[in-house]
Amino acid sequence: MALLDDAICPNCDAHHSGAYCPTCGQKRPAVSDLSASRFIADVFEAVTNTESKLLRTLRALLLAPGRLTLDYFQGKRQRYLKPVQLFVACNVWFFLMQSVTGFNTFTTPLGVQLNGLPYSPLVKATVFRIYSASGLSEQVFASKFNAISADLAKTLIFVMLPLFALILLPLLWKRGFSYGQHLIFAAHLYSFLLVVMPLVQLFGRLMTMRQLDVIVAVAVGVYGFLAVRRTYGFRSLTSVGLTVLVLIDLGLVVMAYRFLLLVASLISMPRP
Repeated sequence: MALLDDAICPNCDAHHSGAYCPTCGQKRPAVSDLSASRFIADVFEAVTNTESKLLRTLRALLLAPGRLTLDYFQGKRQRYLKPVQLFVACNVWFFLMQSVTGFNTFTTPLGVQLNGLPYSPLVKATVFRIYSASGLSEQVFASKFNAISADLAKTLIFVMLPLFALILLPLLWKRGFSYGQHLIFAAHLYSFLLVVMPLVQLFGRLMTMRQLDVIVAVAVGVYGFLAVRRTYGFRSLTSVGLTVLVLIDLGLVVMAYRFLLLVASLISMPRP
């Protein structure tokens, strides 16, 4: 039994006579498409193509700051993972490596929320009131909070991209860059951060947290300068100024993210 009318594409009903439909691009089906050998070949092709595209994207991300973003702006997109796909892949890498390095940069446990952040003095009373109403011991409350926070962190980390882009928007309004373009830049910049931070933490396990923060800040500063200059086409001096603003933007967004994580975790705590 034939799988396809010779003149009609089964996907979009367009009339055609070639091997591929000129309307939707689907290849003409054949009986061999349903064979085991074709299935195995498709699996191999999918794996090798994905790996090749991922490695090509990571190489551009790490070795050529700003190239991914600029290529995306210029329509050169087929050879790379999409910005959101890359961010998701780097997010998975970051949280997998977190269990190896033991650092909780974005997870932010309760102890850090209450004692290690600028807004900590402002939230202590509210957290203590929720803790008192929970009927749980301090240890159990903190344990449940940290578990919930760790789960939410993997999702809420996406909030940083639109926040970062939103702050960039008025800074570069006169340059004609859109909010969507800043989102692409943010996705690539945060992808770099998510890849590099676990590596720094892994190879710097004998260093203090403050020393690691300095190394990451320097790495992001240098990378940000090169990415800004290539992506937005600024001269070196202007790029330095914008890089400083980008670093401030990063710090503000991370702080906002941690506060949102605190609120979401408290709301998600089980009620007595």
